[in-house]
Amino acid sequence: MQEYKSGLRDLLFTGGGSHQHKQDKIKRLMTLFPELKFILIGDSGQRDTEIYRQALHEFPERILAVYIRKIGKKDDFDEETLQEFEEKGVPLLLLENTEEAFSHAKRMGLLK
Repeated sequence: MQEYKSGLRDLLFTGGGSHQHKQDKIKRLMTLFPELKFILIGDSGQRDTEIYRQALHEFPERILAVYIRKIGKKDDFDEETLQEFEEKGVPLLLLENTEEAFSHAKRMGLLK
């Protein structure tokens, strides 16, 4: 139990916001909670879509949906990214706000 507490504390309270650090945190979460599935939420101002795309390849059965909040002028995903998510059956949506993500997840039965 101590190892679990220590691992979770390290995950939540260490490091910065670099792209590699985000990838590392996703891997650690997936490892700490192997029985859980995840909804990933990010924004278009970072490289979140690319990071979540990598997670999709590493943990294809563990990701239920990916929501990217639209920041700035980016208004769509490239075709290759859309196709990869579609092939895995994982919704990838570019949204104006988190309320849209919540509504979609609720409609899809991902939240109660």
